[in-house]
Amino acid sequence: MDVLAGRQRRSEVLEYLVQLSEIDHDRTRLLGEEYRIRISNKQPTPEPAEPEIPQSKPFITAPDTIEPEPKVPIVKEQEDMKPTISYLTDVALFVIACWLYLFKNPKLAIPVILLIMYRHIREAVKDKMPAWMRRTEATTS
Repeated sequence: MDVLAGRQRRSEVLEYLVQLSEIDHDRTRLLGEEYRIRISNKQPTPEPAEPEIPQSKPFITAPDTIEPEPKVPIVKEQEDMKPTISYLTDVALFVIACWLYLFKNPKLAIPVILLIMYRHIREAVKDKMPAWMRRTEATTS
C-alpha cells in the first residue's frame, strides 16, 4: 500500500511541477511581448553632433605659456580621517586587552594598555614640541 501511495504522490508532484513550468513559460512569453512593445514605442535617439575641431595657434607667445597646476595636498582629507582611525584603533586595542585579561593571563593585557597610553602621550607631546625638534613626516603619493 505504501508503494502505491508513494507512486501516486510522486505523480501528483510531477503534474504540479509541469503546471508550474507551463505557468512560467506563459509568464516569460507575456513578459517578452511587453518587452517587444516597449522597444517598439521607444523614441529613436538623435545622432550626436560632430565636435568642432579647434584651430591650433602657429606659435606660443610668452603670455600664453602653460603654467603647471598647483598640487592640492591630500592632507586635508587625511586630517579629517585621522581622529576616526585613531579612535577605532584605541577601541580595537582596548577590546584585545579586555579579551586577554578575561580569557587569558591578565598580565598579557598590560603591554596592550601601555601601547594605548603611549599613543595618547605621543600625541600630547607632539603638540607641545617646538617645530625645530619635530621629525618631518614623509608624504606618500
